Amino acid sequence: MMMPPVRVAAAVALGVCLGAASPAVAQWRRIDSPNFVVIGETAASDLRDIAVKFEAFRETLSRLLTERAIATAVPTVVVVFRHDRAFTPFKPKFEGKAVEVGGMFVPRHDINYILIVNDGEPWRLPIVFHEFAHLIIANAGRNVPVWLGEGLAEYYSTFEVIGDGREVRLGLVLEGRLAHLNETPMLPLETLLSVDHGSPLYNEGNRRSTFYAQAWALTHLILRGKPDRTGQLSAYLNNLSNGMAPKEA
Repeated sequence: MMMPPVRVAAAVALGVCLGAASPAVAQWRRIDSPNFVVIGETAASDLRDIAVKFEAFRETLSRLLTERAIATAVPTVVVVFRHDRAFTPFKPKFEGKAVEVGGMFVPRHDINYILIVNDGEPWRLPIVFHEFAHLIIANAGRNVPVWLGEGLAEYYSTFEVIGDGREVRLGLVLEGRLAHLNETPMLPLETLLSVDHGSPLYNEGNRRSTFYAQAWALTHLILRGKPDRTGQLSAYLNNLSNGMAPKEA
């Protein structure tokens, strides 16, 4: 989930400072890798493992998209929480209630934050790649609509290393998202294209699941389907940048 920068980023910065200054409450550790600062109230080995995964994912994307596409002008800090309860105070709120997200990307002018939970659940790993993908998307410097931003993040969340570590897979089918679409009425295309960060479809439980599933499916179709539709996608983004409404674009 990509969040608007100001309010959440301020809370993250304050929380990290308080955590680091209060060792009696939590033992915060820090690992520096070539492209990330990883901090959290968890074992150093866990932080190192997360840093390695981020670096491997970044290396893969640099080969797919070029180094320039993934370079960042400001530092990226990955904040790792031991469990969801510790992460909850930093979650965005919608109508007074915390939105149940598994991770967040929070961009600022001078720093980027990625917030994740490391509680041993296997489904957490795709969230790591989902949130990092938001960083790459933000680097593109284009006005990427919410559906495409989340669709791309879901597409890249399927990253996995196979064999002896020299091969990777991307763009796999998300079986859970596909099952959801098979069981739930799809959103009208105009509705999907018009969702923003303040929309109920982006923030409310099962409705959010439908939005994410359909955003992923459309993005997957554009990137992997036949015929190639990437040229149409570029034209669509140009039309949006020129002020066209989503449906006309």
